Amino acid sequence: MRTYTLPENTVAGGMVVDLDRPLTAVDGSRWTWTGTRDTTGMPLVQTTDGTPAARLSLVYAMRGPLLAAPRTVTAADQKAALTAFTRPGPHDPTPRTVAHLLNRLHRRAA
Repeated sequence: MRTYTLPENTVAGGMVVDLDRPLTAVDGSRWTWTGTRDTTGMPLVQTTDGTPAARLSLVYAMRGPLLAAPRTVTAADQKAALTAFTRPGPHDPTPRTVAHLLNRLHRRAA
């Protein structure tokens, strides 16, 4: 993961930006890192519509805070989410404990 920390003399001084992910500004515009930097080392970003590249600090100052766009959910993410909730834990009921509970309730009702 490539990150960049904006210098303290910029609008968002100290903010860490993940350059590997698309960035979304407050106005809804989406920005991506061009893979290049200017002479001062500031990353250059551009929109998907082909506008010329601009300094990250300038875009942040003009367009508002830049947030990392949500990552797309992969098949591996979906599988991990499903298996996390289907794996029985130490306190999850087993078929035997459910049957025992139902038998107890049935006896109480009789």
